[in-house]
Amino acid sequence: MGESDPAARRFWTLQFVRLAAGICAVTGAALVGRSAQPHLLGVMLLLGGALGFFLLPRLLARRWKNPKE
Repeated sequence: MGESDPAARRFWTLQFVRLAAGICAVTGAALVGRSAQPHLLGVMLLLGGALGFFLLPRLLARRWKNPKE
């Protein structure tokens, strides 16, 4: 019970990354949609969150793969 499964730890890390990026994207969309002129912060959060949502889990999974010998 003292040792945690590395696959479970990686799974939850991927889920947290997706959740955090999704929250950033939604917050950015709310900031952009709230005013007549989009604020730079809102646009940055929206784009960064969307890119993070789609790219970061894929990059992390590739990094964690076992090296092929």
